Amino acid sequence: MKTEIRIENVMACGCRGSIHRGLAAVQGVYGVSVDPLSGRVTVEHTEEVDRARLERRLGEMGYRVLPQEKQPAV
Repeated sequence: MKTEIRIENVMACGCRGSIHRGLAAVQGVYGVSVDPLSGRVTVEHTEEVDRARLERRLGEMGYRVLPQEKQPAV
């Protein structure tokens, strides 16, 4: 599965690595991609991992999650 989350204040180098390490530590996550220009984080994960868990983890890391956009399921 893939989940896309938008967050605020993503800086290019440091944030990208921090987000990758933080989300990769969640059991069931096997891929993380960060686009600093758009603030989009794309997470590849098993079905056991839900969006709420990923958003909580980003919040714990100090990132503010932006409201979810209406988008087709991936």
